[in-house]
Amino acid sequence: MGKDVISKEMLSQLYTPSVKAPSKNRNYGRMHRLSNSYYGLGWRVLHYPDDTLIYHGGYVNGYRSEVAVNPKEKIAVCILANAPGELADNGIPLFFSLYESKRDSIRAWEEAQKELYPKTVVLQ
Repeated sequence: MGKDVISKEMLSQLYTPSVKAPSKNRNYGRMHRLSNSYYGLGWRVLHYPDDTLIYHGGYVNGYRSEVAVNPKEKIAVCILANAPGELADNGIPLFFSLYESKRDSIRAWEEAQKELYPKTVVLQ
């Protein structure tokens, strides 16, 4: 397996909630009702009743970026757009909603792949 680019300890430090930050961003609530929202070091830490999402987004000179990481599920999504609009506003909530609805079938497919290709190295 390859070496981590950023150590688990450093990620933990970056993602540790530091400052309570009530979210007014309309997009977070589209996924699930937030329990709490905080700032970590450069990241928003969004606590939901059953999960935590690490998020960062921005808008500069017409360009939008959205990045979200679900550490528990080991999945992330990044959207880079050269204009504001529906994709940048709804892409991450839609992605996680679709992922959640298909999670069981994705896991079943992963298990089937392990059986078909047992010597394949899966990087995590």
